Amino acid sequence: MAEPATPTSGSPVPTAETDQQQVARLLIQKDLELADSNNQLVRQIQQFKTLQYISNSMHAGEETEVLNLAAHILVTELQFSGCLILLGPTAEKLGAQYSYKPLSPSDIGIHPLIRKVCTERTGMVVYNDKECEQDECSLAALLQLNSFAVRPMHMQGICYGVLICGLDDPYTRLKPADVEFFDILAQTIAAFCEHVASLEQQRVLEKLKSDFISFASHQLRTPITAIRLSLTTILDGVLGPVAEEQRGILAQAQEYAITMSQTISALLCTSQIESGSIIIEFADAQLKPILDDILNEQKIQGELRKQTLTLVCNDAIVLHTDKKLLKEMLTNLVNNAMKYSPNGGAVSIVVTEEERGICMHIKDSGIGIPKAMQEKVFSKFFRADNARKQRAEGTGIGLYLVASLAKILNSSISFVSEENAGTTFSLCFSKTSHGKENNSVG
Repeated sequence: MAEPATPTSGSPVPTAETDQQQVARLLIQKDLELADSNNQLVRQIQQFKTLQYISNSMHAGEETEVLNLAAHILVTELQFSGCLILLGPTAEKLGAQYSYKPLSPSDIGIHPLIRKVCTERTGMVVYNDKECEQDECSLAALLQLNSFAVRPMHMQGICYGVLICGLDDPYTRLKPADVEFFDILAQTIAAFCEHVASLEQQRVLEKLKSDFISFASHQLRTPITAIRLSLTTILDGVLGPVAEEQRGILAQAQEYAITMSQTISALLCTSQIESGSIIIEFADAQLKPILDDILNEQKIQGELRKQTLTLVCNDAIVLHTDKKLLKEMLTNLVNNAMKYSPNGGAVSIVVTEEERGICMHIKDSGIGIPKAMQEKVFSKFFRADNARKQRAEGTGIGLYLVASLAKILNSSISFVSEENAGTTFSLCFSKTSHGKENNSVG
């Protein structure tokens, strides 16, 4: 009988991957995917905030002031290397510039590619590499950028100039989402240059911003959902046993994925409200199953932080409302309560039937809201100083969304809070209003 083959000296001996190694490899893969998606989301939220800030400044600022502000923010806040705004049908006038390197706007303005963009009103993206054409390379040299976008600022058939922005790092390129952002910003500046004043024109600006955040949210929703499902599959042991240390890391990753998913949902819902495209469907809905679902979704976060979650609600309570939007409101309130409560803290939901109607009281044991800042709680993008110090992440969208949905669903939202002593938010549907349908979002 033949002797078993003996591996030759120096040859690697193939070994089967163990269950633990499979879990570790999948964990690293999903962690990298989650980090990349998180970076994209943070970047797009920053861009959306920039659009909001620049648009708000247009209501009162002078043209030069607003354009200089836009160029300054693009470089100092969003970390682009240079920005140039040229005005006029042929981009002959300097609107604003901000760059860490000296530029010659007059030479750039007469460049044939800039004239081409103005004439054809078609943007271009240039990468200064081996495939770069002569005209593109010469423009890159004038701008001192290695990758840049030139976007026409046009509105209703009229070109008001061009927006030029890019990066000087030879190893970093503009991403498609950056170009999408430049297009919307270029249109926003064009609308400002046209001195838009009517309500209809203002609606167009708001729609552009809502379309952008809707685009970003839809792009991120699918990969985040896939990551959540993959992490759940691993945690449930489908791929094999998971060590306790690995389970803790996986649970942390899943918490981040859930937070990101909720942020995306809030941004998308806000976009739909502001664009007037939100769909409202009133129907009778049992309240307790909705609250049970929310607490079940928050279970992993609660266990990770060792927080106590309690619910007191009569099984018979029924609201005539939009079930999906009501769940969106309550999810944001519960998530906020858990986020700002300490490890080992307590969050409770108590539903009461009062003279004013059905009220849901979400109480936490968290940091509270400083009295001087309480009037701004429902403002868009607002976060109290103590909230920023405790948790760096956060968009300031959640409570703004809750207040907006409360109006749509004919309900009211209020709160009582004391710094370092916790907060209680109360969402109430009056006995008459929760049976009254109102499909208007205006």
